[in-house]
Amino acid sequence: MLINENDLKKMIVNLLLEDEEVKDLNLSNAANLKPSQECYNSIWKHESPVPYIYDDGRKMSEDTAFKRYGNIVKGSVLQNIIKNKWPAGKMPYPSNSFEKNTGYPTIGAGHLIKNASEFETFKDYTLDSIASEENRKANSSVPLQEFLMSDEEMKELFKKDVDIHTQFKSRIKEKITQSMFDALTSIAYNSGWEQTKPIQKLINLINKKQFKSAQDQIKNLAVTSKGEVMQGLVSRRKEESTLFGKDGIPKV
Repeated sequence: MLINENDLKKMIVNLLLEDEEVKDLNLSNAANLKPSQECYNSIWKHESPVPYIYDDGRKMSEDTAFKRYGNIVKGSVLQNIIKNKWPAGKMPYPSNSFEKNTGYPTIGAGHLIKNASEFETFKDYTLDSIASEENRKANSSVPLQEFLMSDEEMKELFKKDVDIHTQFKSRIKEKITQSMFDALTSIAYNSGWEQTKPIQKLINLINKKQFKSAQDQIKNLAVTSKGEVMQGLVSRRKEESTLFGKDGIPKV
């Protein structure tokens, strides 16, 4: 088939543009990348931080909590959780021991407390301790909500946890963009960074240079909880898929 001169010029220009697009992509070895501040902010937004130790397998009604813990439940910090971050009128079930939990003892932005020794380091942040009769008498002039974990403390713990969850990067062999790394970090924080976790499917595709397939796969990855599709996870995966391609997708 003969190609006229104008068509040939267009083909050459398009090829040059494609080469330029690939060349302009800021690709790096995953091992050298760290989460951007936007990544930390985005994950924090999704995690609904809680400033006391709670059982992530249960919830407590506001009425029950008020009867048990008193005015701290009516304070602005816990009211923000009750009204905006959890089902209306409910709050994360306060955990007061490592052993007695339906789910996992958790604090802050999804930090799982792994053992009794670690629980001991956070024991001052149990509502039983904060709202105890002894503590009320000793600190009668100080609002009890002042003894909840502060935003600064939660964010410091959260950042350490996010950084731990970037260990998946040692398994990525191809160069990737910052936005790809941020999207993978968000997924890892939500569903695990280990090789046995869903993120490994994405890593396998990336290592085969199937970047577009990896982006598409994100939308259907880890969107269920206890076998039920969760709309919140579906929305989060869509955001992460968009983020994955924000800095461009290598053409291979």
